[in-house]
Amino acid sequence: MRSVFGFKTRSAERDQQTDAARFQRIRDVIAEVSGEMDREKSGFEKRYGTVAADAAFLVEAMDNEASPSGDSERIATLTETLRACERRIAFLNRQMLFMEECRQFVQQFVDANGIDAGGPAKAE
Repeated sequence: MRSVFGFKTRSAERDQQTDAARFQRIRDVIAEVSGEMDREKSGFEKRYGTVAADAAFLVEAMDNEASPSGDSERIATLTETLRACERRIAFLNRQMLFMEECRQFVQQFVDANGIDAGGPAKAE
């Protein structure tokens, strides 16, 4: 530490370590949240496949007249479920794109300021 007129400053090395750790936490949070979104999307895609298969079998049974008359209501329900899944998957895709843009922005900042390289943070 240096003392100038009673004001103590930390070493540049300590500041660099603090900055590197802080930005690593930011990257870790982005990766964690992105993983949550990806897992949710995978779950919806799996459910979408199951519902689509159920709907296809039900339509085929209705076409072959081997299905009770109330199945048209079930088809409507399955169709709405598929639409809801599509909307959620599309929104999760937009969220994941946003998180990737955040990750890139953070990395650009880190690179531009020499944070991970152990270099001094550039003053603006």
